[in-house]
Amino acid sequence: MLINTDKVRSYDVGLILTSLVAVSLFLLVAFHLSPSAVTEERFSQLAYLVEDGNGSKEGPSLDFSTILDVSDSRWTPTTSPVNLGMSENVHWFRLTVSPTQHMQGRFLLQLDYPLLDELDMAVYSHLGTLPTSRYTAGDTIEFDRRPIHYPTPLIPLPVSQFSQHVYIRIKTSGTIRLPLRVWEEREFVEYSSSRNLALGLFFGFLCAMGLSNVFLFLTTKRPAFLFYSGYVFSLGLTLASLQGIGYAYLWHDFIWFQGVAVVVFANATIFFAAIFTRTILQVKEHSVWLDNAIKALALFFGLSALASFLVPYSLVIKVYLVALCLTVLFTIS
Repeated sequence: MLINTDKVRSYDVGLILTSLVAVSLFLLVAFHLSPSAVTEERFSQLAYLVEDGNGSKEGPSLDFSTILDVSDSRWTPTTSPVNLGMSENVHWFRLTVSPTQHMQGRFLLQLDYPLLDELDMAVYSHLGTLPTSRYTAGDTIEFDRRPIHYPTPLIPLPVSQFSQHVYIRIKTSGTIRLPLRVWEEREFVEYSSSRNLALGLFFGFLCAMGLSNVFLFLTTKRPAFLFYSGYVFSLGLTLASLQGIGYAYLWHDFIWFQGVAVVVFANATIFFAAIFTRTILQVKEHSVWLDNAIKALALFFGLSALASFLVPYSLVIKVYLVALCLTVLFTIS
C-alpha cells in the first residue's frame, strides 16, 4: 500500500530516521565490543548434561556431591557460546580452566548472559572431590548476593598453578544460553570500561530523545511525540533488561520484576511503535482496514504486556516471538 508521504512533516521523518540510527548504533557498539575478539580462550573440554523432570536422562536428580560420579559418556561436548534453546529442565555444564596463578592479578569467569533464573557453580581442584569454591547467581536471588556486582554473572576463580574443573548448574524458564569467557582481571577492567562508556553514551542518547519528545508533546500537544517517547523509553528498557543493566541499576531490589521485565518492555515497545506509526502516517485516511489492523496489533501487544505479570514467562515469551514474526511478515508484505 502506498502512503502519501508529502503530508508527513519533516520532523516526523526525522523521528523515524533517528530510531533507525539509534538501533544501528547499538548493533555497531555490541559487535565492536564483542569479547570474542578481546581475549583468548582459557578453558577446554566444555560439555553439558540435561536432566529431565525427575533427574538426569539416565538417573536421579544430581547435585554437586554426585555430579563428579557421572560417567563421561553421559556428557555431550559443545563449544562456547552455548545456545540450547528454550527449556525448563536442569542443565549441567562442565569445563576445565587453565592454571590461574598469575603475577598480574586474579582470573574471572564471566557468564555473559543475564537472563538465567538459577545459576549455581562449583570449582574443584584437578585432584579434589570436594569443591574449593561455591557461587550462586541468577535472577531469582538478590543482586547484592552476587560475588561481584556486575550486570552479568562474574565469578572470581581460585588461584591455582594447576588446571581446575568447573561445574555449573542452570535452571531457567527462558533460553539456555552460556557465553563463557575467562578473563585476566586487568583485561576485564579495560574491556568493561570501554563497554560501559559506549553503552552509557547509547542509553544517554535514547534518554535524551525520549525526554525531548515529551517536552515537544507538552508544547505542541501532538500525540505522536508522546507515543514516540513511549517507544524510545520502552526500547531502551528492553535493551537494558537484555544487557542486565536494568537489574543492576534500576530495579535490583525487585527480584519479581526482573523475571518479567524483558517481556513487559518488549511488548510495550511494539505497542508504542504501532500507535506511533498509525498516528504519524495518518493511516486511517488511506485505509480503514489497515488502520483497524494496526489498532488490533497495538491492543494485542498492550494486553500481552499486562498479561506478563500474570502468565508464566515461558509462555509469554513464546507468544511474543511468534507474534513478532507475524508482525514483521505483515509489515513487509
